[in-house]
Amino acid sequence: PHFLFNVLNAVKHFVTNNDVEKSELYLGKLAKLMRMTLNSSLSESVKIKDEIEVLKLYLDLEQLRTRDKFSYNFIIDESLDTGYDQIPAMLIQPFIENSLLHGIYNKQEKGNLSVELKKQDEDTILCSIDDDGIGFKKAAEISREKRKGHVSVGTSLIDERLKLISSIYENEFSFSYIDKTDEKGNSNGTRVVLKL
Repeated sequence: PHFLFNVLNAVKHFVTNNDVEKSELYLGKLAKLMRMTLNSSLSESVKIKDEIEVLKLYLDLEQLRTRDKFSYNFIIDESLDTGYDQIPAMLIQPFIENSLLHGIYNKQEKGNLSVELKKQDEDTILCSIDDDGIGFKKAAEISREKRKGHVSVGTSLIDERLKLISSIYENEFSFSYIDKTDEKGNSNGTRVVLKL
């Protein structure tokens, strides 16, 4: 709901300023994202190419909303058949959202986000979500300060979903956070690795 409200406010800005081209472009992207998300919600898994399209639509709308606060890219292993290989539906987006909200949006300068999908073996795909934000530890400190008394359940919900998917497929699905540091030990972003 927050995402939808924020995107509609951004589109309202274009409408108010008579920027018909951008209004139409972003309303079209929002409509397509909503349609694809509804279709994905009916399936346990989706083709990688469809999930990437949903993620790109989401990221384009976030760029609009934040006036290009970040850039993004996707790195897809050539050994993946994106039109055939499938992954659990709507699993990557919450991690991307966390990278933006907690890592990139908490820094002053423009951020970078990278999503990489590669085969680990015949049955396993690794997805790495890499940002150059403020880092996991610093983001957790800021989040605790901002949300005193508020209990966030986002990551625990994802963890529960992965456990459920693991039991259905009789395979191990997991994720881990890596707090990246530079040569001086300063935090320079977060990497999340999903094992699918």
